[in-house]
Amino acid sequence: MLAGERIFNVMRGYNVREGMRREHDSWPRKYYDQSSVLREKETHTLVKDKTDTLLNRYYRLRGWDAATGIPGQEKLNELGLRGVARDLERVRAR
Repeated sequence: MLAGERIFNVMRGYNVREGMRREHDSWPRKYYDQSSVLREKETHTLVKDKTDTLLNRYYRLRGWDAATGIPGQEKLNELGLRGVARDLERVRAR
């Protein structure tokens, strides 16, 4: 589990370094505007406020910043990813 968490944070760190932020972790607009058929007659439309709330919770559980989606320094250091933490400090300074 620890190795998987480290891998996931390294991947996110790379993506953040390349410009990925919270706004990239959202569904396309069409999924909020039109219903999707889940079963024979059951439809569902995503609600932006609800998906934002769930994304905040996900980031909090991961130890990432809720406003930006950037992994937190504390979490990266806890995982022994000090090099990734240093790289992301430079991203935050921009």
